[in-house]
Amino acid sequence: MNLPEFEEAIRQFADFVAAQHLPTRICWVFRDDVAFASRRSWKSPARTLLVLGATDDVPAARRRYERARPAGLGVHLLVIGASSDTTFSTLYVPRDDEDAMHRMIDGLKLSVPVPVPTVQVATGEREFSAARRAMTDVQREHLNDLLLAV
Repeated sequence: MNLPEFEEAIRQFADFVAAQHLPTRICWVFRDDVAFASRRSWKSPARTLLVLGATDDVPAARRRYERARPAGLGVHLLVIGASSDTTFSTLYVPRDDEDAMHRMIDGLKLSVPVPVPTVQVATGEREFSAARRAMTDVQREHLNDLLLAV
């Protein structure tokens, strides 16, 4: 399978995000950049994610995407949450054919959770570290699921 160039994939994802009525400013984050903002159960409709800084890690997203292209297993670009002006997203690259089949990734897959979790940007490393330490095991498990264990 042929995946589009990174810039084209991002354009398609931006169009998809806009069609979902989400902010078109996309910020790429990864597992170590995200925590739950409170000890509330992840099942609560008011779940809020906390993101470390508003760092847009485009270089890491590009590297992961470009490493995936030769393998031909596909790539999953997904929304993990949104603030009032930014959509926070990540990408997942399947480990092998079985993982791609299990996750229904065949080419470029785009997705958004419903409802979309609210994202707050941490005011500093201390706030973010405290939130990471305060997460329950259930929240950690759900966070891994939400981020597809990238």
